[in-house]
Amino acid sequence: NPQMRAVLQNPELLRQLSDPNTLRQVMQVQQAMRGAGGAGGGANPLAGMMGANPFLGGMAGMGGMGAPAADPAQPPEERFRVQLEKLRDMGFVDQQANIAALQATGGNLDAAIDRLLSGI
Repeated sequence: NPQMRAVLQNPELLRQLSDPNTLRQVMQVQQAMRGAGGAGGGANPLAGMMGANPFLGGMAGMGGMGAPAADPAQPPEERFRVQLEKLRDMGFVDQQANIAALQATGGNLDAAIDRLLSGI
């Protein structure tokens, strides 16, 4: 997707996504949602932030941001190659944790990010 590629190559966006304060804010939002008794029906807390972020534009509506892999017989490093690259680009550098999150979520990038941020 050329539009996604252009968005992800924006240096200001990359700086924001790799900023520890941004990750802290995401975790605070997630904790607040859990503390509210699940208000929001399990909605992705990142989606709200992404929709309001001028650098991310409408990325919140892009689903899992990476299609699930088709062949479960492939090693996870190959099966989730695109998602792993995106996670690395966002600052998630623990390859094994990234693979575990992607396997647990069937390759859904949004759900994998939620798992990584919540420490599941």
